[in-house]
Amino acid sequence: MNEKLRSFIYPEKKHRIFLYLTLSGILSGLCMTFPTLVGAVLEWLAFIPAALALHCASKKGIGLKQSFGGGFWLIYSQNVIVYHWFVSFYPLEFTGMSKLGAAGVVIIAVFGLPILAAIFGGLLGMLLVRISRLPLSNKYPIFLPFTCASAYVLCEWIRTKFWFGVPWGRLSLGQLTEGVPYSVLSSSIFGTYFVPFLIVLVSCLIAQALIIGKFKLRAILSLTLVLSNLLCGVIVASIPAKTSTTVKVAAIQANINSRDKWNASSKDIYHKYESLTKSAAEDGAELIVWPETAITDNRYIPAVSDLADDLDVYILFGCFDYTSEGPQNILCLTTPEGDISETTYAKRHLVPFGEYVPMRKLIMTVFPPLGEIAMLSEDLIPGNGSEIFEIEINGVPIKVGGLICFDSIYEQLAYATASDGADIICVSTNDSWFEDSRAVYMHCAQSRLRAIETGLPIVRAANTGISANITPLGEITKSIEPLIDGYIVSEVPIKSNANSASVANSIFLILWAICVIALPTVNIAEYFSKKIK
Repeated sequence: MNEKLRSFIYPEKKHRIFLYLTLSGILSGLCMTFPTLVGAVLEWLAFIPAALALHCASKKGIGLKQSFGGGFWLIYSQNVIVYHWFVSFYPLEFTGMSKLGAAGVVIIAVFGLPILAAIFGGLLGMLLVRISRLPLSNKYPIFLPFTCASAYVLCEWIRTKFWFGVPWGRLSLGQLTEGVPYSVLSSSIFGTYFVPFLIVLVSCLIAQALIIGKFKLRAILSLTLVLSNLLCGVIVASIPAKTSTTVKVAAIQANINSRDKWNASSKDIYHKYESLTKSAAEDGAELIVWPETAITDNRYIPAVSDLADDLDVYILFGCFDYTSEGPQNILCLTTPEGDISETTYAKRHLVPFGEYVPMRKLIMTVFPPLGEIAMLSEDLIPGNGSEIFEIEINGVPIKVGGLICFDSIYEQLAYATASDGADIICVSTNDSWFEDSRAVYMHCAQSRLRAIETGLPIVRAANTGISANITPLGEITKSIEPLIDGYIVSEVPIKSNANSASVANSIFLILWAICVIALPTVNIAEYFSKKIK
């Protein structure tokens, strides 16, 4: 092998290993944060440097501490890119905190929040370095890329189980180009983590081909995986939808910034929603969706009921419910008769430091400004169920599921809503904190993933944007850009053959867990078998 090529493939010095991990972290982070057609292709190659670094780390006898550090740095560098948009929060005027306090909060968010995600990356690094040193990994190297890909997606999944994980950066986001994202549609069959698994697997197969020199088999396998996934997407998109009925749904975007939302006259805010709602009703809307906490003063709820009665429409709106246990962030439905539905949906996954302060006593003692972001005197209480709304359009019953803001980045909540019988999902969100930063686009992209995974249409109403109509194929057919007030009315088809990939998602997570423990388990079994003999 040419010496220069060997030097490229084998980053034997520690600073080169560090550089390769950084390259994979930054490249994958950029692809997720700024999805383009070129980025969608590059993402399938993004982890080649990290895989090369893993190979050299396993051969150099690097210990647990350094293995943890390598995995930590890979995910950390990735998430610094993913969370760079927190810079746009400064100076956090809507909180009323000092500029110094706001600067501290922004710095902690940009450089501190990735640490929480990177902890899982460190554990991932320790695990993979150890597995790569097993005798079976050298004897059957083809299994190692599958183990690496499985470990990565399990790392991505486990972040959904802890408040400090926050699965904001998902590899699938990098494939969400404009139009129908064919490379992600396999998620509608195989679940949320199937595409991330393939992306990491392809990178690891190519890296291994470069390392051991047996390029043909792995190159063919990699190309087959990419093309098969794309073909699967084309087939899914070509299957005709069996539409049972349609409903005209409007999303209202009043474009009220964070400071005005809580400080401006509630009367002025209501009148803005009232005006946009009347216009949407004139355009034929039958169900009109308002953003998260559109009503900040519950004295205006009767006015919403009267408005629904006057316009003969359903209005789904966000407000606070003050229960005996504490306040909740909820969605309410008013009927065309002006009645308030007994069903209410309470936000299930609250925003840390936005709607509650984890470890409140410690945070308020160590760094009080971090606790001041919430702007609430007490923590909100999370909901615990999908709570499906039932409406009737032209004599046809339709079930409407709700997700509020942060809920939409957790696939299990969307799966539960679909499993409980929803025909359509309405995402009601604020997003005014984000203004027009990349966070707005990334948050909307999460709803595109939820539409694909559940096979349900999603109508997204955002206070300052992006409001959008999203098809079950993840395509945005209508939208309003950030920081613009207005509304969209879309004729949403209700499918009779909508499917959720939740079962397949669980099955594949189990298979990937088995894949991660397979090599160590067989190796241990062989060891004891030889000892017995």
